[in-house]
Amino acid sequence: MAHELRKRGMTRAEIGEIVEAHADTIGRWLKLDKNNLQVNRGGRKLGEARQLTADEEKSLQKKIVDQTPDQFKLSYAPWTRKSVQELIAQETRKVLPIRTVGE
Repeated sequence: MAHELRKRGMTRAEIGEIVEAHADTIGRWLKLDKNNLQVNRGGRKLGEARQLTADEEKSLQKKIVDQTPDQFKLSYAPWTRKSVQELIAQETRKVLPIRTVGE
């Protein structure tokens, strides 16, 4: 309905009054492809620009599951984001932000 009203020259605010939605919401609706109704959110796609290769991730995951931080001379008892971050740097020479390690 929002697409049709927009074709008739109505503003987002006018459409919002008719369908009882905020103009910003109407704007988001108008960004939808009316054929498949999916939002184009822009930005990076999931998994794009990863810093570790799949093999590096698999190897690191195995080490984390099979071993403890002290076996890698890390001063942590359980695995923490900080200890995983240090393991990644130690094994791959890549320094990842702590937030990235958590994700």
